Amino acid sequence: MTTRSTSHPVEDLAWTTWRKSSRSSDSGNGQCVEVRASAADLASTVFQVRDSKLGGASPTLRLTAGDFTALLKQSNQH
Repeated sequence: MTTRSTSHPVEDLAWTTWRKSSRSSDSGNGQCVEVRASAADLASTVFQVRDSKLGGASPTLRLTAGDFTALLKQSNQH
């Protein structure tokens, strides 16, 4: 999986609210992820994924819609 740059700088995109994964654990074991999407048209939507325990200090992984879909498909196989 590769990340690709988009035609818009990440700072210029309108973002949805961070959403915690339904598979994240609340048991305190630190296995939590959050995701949000840019509010662009579907063809140019960018997704960000972060470690929720670090909140705003967490580095984010930026993915195109196709790469995000591939990540979800792969994670459902495990």
